[in-house]
Amino acid sequence: MITVIADDGINPPVSHKFSVDINAAPTVSITSGPAGTVATSTVTFTWQGQDTDGTIQRYEYKMDGVAASTTDSNQTFSNLSESSHTFEVRAQDNDGSYSSWASRTFSSVVLKDFLLEQNYPNPFNPGTTIPVAIPFESEVNLSVYNSLGQKVKSLYSGTLKAGRYLYKWDGRDKNGKQVSSGIYLYRLRTSKNVTFSGKMVLSR
Repeated sequence: MITVIADDGINPPVSHKFSVDINAAPTVSITSGPAGTVATSTVTFTWQGQDTDGTIQRYEYKMDGVAASTTDSNQTFSNLSESSHTFEVRAQDNDGSYSSWASRTFSSVVLKDFLLEQNYPNPFNPGTTIPVAIPFESEVNLSVYNSLGQKVKSLYSGTLKAGRYLYKWDGRDKNGKQVSSGIYLYRLRTSKNVTFSGKMVLSR
């Protein structure tokens, strides 16, 4: 309620009371989902809507311009092509007001085989990163070996879903001791007993 006192020569001044309905627009933000390049054709986005003076009625979303609506706060998209994609979502409250569009752009790359990329930096000191790409869910093992073929450290052993991963090696063995300068091998072994190898140089 707002009160306005008008001094228009009347004594005493006349006060006028009236109500103003201030309807704040809702807001929405994307809380999870792919960004950059992803090695999968199936992605899931989640988002969160807020409305300070009401409730969220529904969400409108678009994938590459194709629109739909839902009352849920997540959506999965499958069979995406190998290209750039844009996801957008906005909220509508019970007063019919809309939020601004929240958007995220990403690229989908469908992997057809396992990929063990060159570590970086190389040569390195004291640590390096090893990129790995998995085309489908699989048991894998990624380990570091010295030039004599002796295992120095296992960086990962277990199940990975399809996607790209980054593993870091800090130049230490399984006991936490710093290893000496030299040439080291990193090997990715898959559940089908296929092994991929790379060479790196530690220079202290």
